[in-house]
Order: sequence, then C-alpha cells, then structure tokens
Amino acid sequence: MNFKVKQQLIIAFVAISAISILISSVLIGNNAISESEVANKHQVEQKWIAARDLKKSQIEDYFNLIDNQIQ
Repeated sequence: MNFKVKQQLIIAFVAISAISILISSVLIGNNAISESEVANKHQVEQKWIAARDLKKSQIEDYFNLIDNQIQ
C-alpha cells in the first residue's frame, strides 16, 4: 500500500489515540474495582461491629437481670 505522508500521520495519530484511550480505560477500571473492594470491606466490617456491639449489649443486659434477681 502506498499511503501519502498525510494519511500515514493520520493513521499513526488515530492508532496512538486509540491505544492511549484503551490504556486509560483499563487503569480507570482497575482503580474503580480496587476502590469498590475497599468500600465493600469497610461496609462489611461496620456491619460486623454493629452486630458485635448489639450482642454485647444483650449479654450485659442479661447478666444484669440475673444479678438483680440474685440480690
């Protein structure tokens, strides 16, 4: 194929732009996945902490009830 210099430059710039967009998309996608994993982990930890605190309160209330019945 015999392309003129102008056509070759256009093809080169389009190819470079496409590759740049592809690389940027991959990097942004990986970053988004990583951030969502961190957010999900934090949310699960908060749920477990809330469940733990609720159970702790229930157990303390139970022992206080038993203690009051003994006295």
